[in-house]
Amino acid sequence: MSEYTQLAIILIIFGAVFFAVGILLLCICKKRKTSCTASAEAKIVDIKTIVRQTSNGRKTMYAPVYEFYANGETHTIRNDSYSKSNKDEYHVGQTVTIFYDPYDPKKSYIENDNTNLVGGIAFTIIGGLIIAVAIIFLM
Repeated sequence: MSEYTQLAIILIIFGAVFFAVGILLLCICKKRKTSCTASAEAKIVDIKTIVRQTSNGRKTMYAPVYEFYANGETHTIRNDSYSKSNKDEYHVGQTVTIFYDPYDPKKSYIENDNTNLVGGIAFTIIGGLIIAVAIIFLM
């Protein structure tokens, strides 16, 4: 087996993993949109911060925590989408529209939060490009 063939196989596996993660993120977005059909006004009550050490230094990311009333209860949810842009987009006391699952209000998302969608599209495209490059190596 030539070095190009070995490299192509590694790239195909690597690309397939990226592609699969992208598809998974897109499926999560689709499921969230189809199950979260009720809407409510929510108040941002906190902004959670995480700091990660990367090869380029420290990276700080933010996720809003919001509170809303549904099914006779107040629910406090930490958004699962950490992003650098969340710091400027959300602030404590702000009112936002959220969509939630009427059968399980803990499943919810902030309207127009496309973090997982953008990530899913990016991973899918990058994975597809890596696979295409690997196929070119095999020719």
